Amino acid sequence: MSGRPYQVNLARAALLLILLVAGCLRLYGQDWDEGHYLHPDERFIASVSSDRIQFPPRGELDSLFDPAKSPINPRRDDPDGNPMSFAYGTLPLYVQGVVSWALDPLFDANLGDYGELYRVGRTLTALLDLVTVLLVYLLGRRLFGEGAGLIGAALYAFAVLPIQLSHFFTVDPWLTAFVTAALFLSIRYIDRRTAGSAALLGV
Repeated sequence: MSGRPYQVNLARAALLLILLVAGCLRLYGQDWDEGHYLHPDERFIASVSSDRIQFPPRGELDSLFDPAKSPINPRRDDPDGNPMSFAYGTLPLYVQGVVSWALDPLFDANLGDYGELYRVGRTLTALLDLVTVLLVYLLGRRLFGEGAGLIGAALYAFAVLPIQLSHFFTVDPWLTAFVTAALFLSIRYIDRRTAGSAALLGV
């Protein structure tokens, strides 16, 4: 019995180390291209976010609920009445917009501008991929035990493609995080069929 707390503490320390290293690999060098947006998807997302997402004045909030005119709908109609194209989900745009707006006063800059929003967008992407490392650990631990969870988390932490994608404001790491979360929560629901587990999985 005395060895059990030691094993738990050792596993927690190992997980913390994996997350720390994974975070360093993902957050280091976020300004690698000095904001030139060399990734075409990132360039398109940055352009759409800066040009098409604007929160309306307080007196015009009803426009939010008109898909054709909503200032936060990147697929709203253009001046000719044709829907504009946007191939990705909008959650990254909204999260980046809110975080940029909240941080603007601290940095005395408009972090939602095209030339600046990559700083927030890439950091959010890196942090979300760090969540995926944790989810891989939780998934492996639930299915095969502590060791499998740590090995899985370590393998994902050092995988080249997730590290590379964490240095762009693109949707791939966001999708990976939510798919991994859905998989983990599905298995969790199978093991524990409660209303809370079902609600969490539904969300």
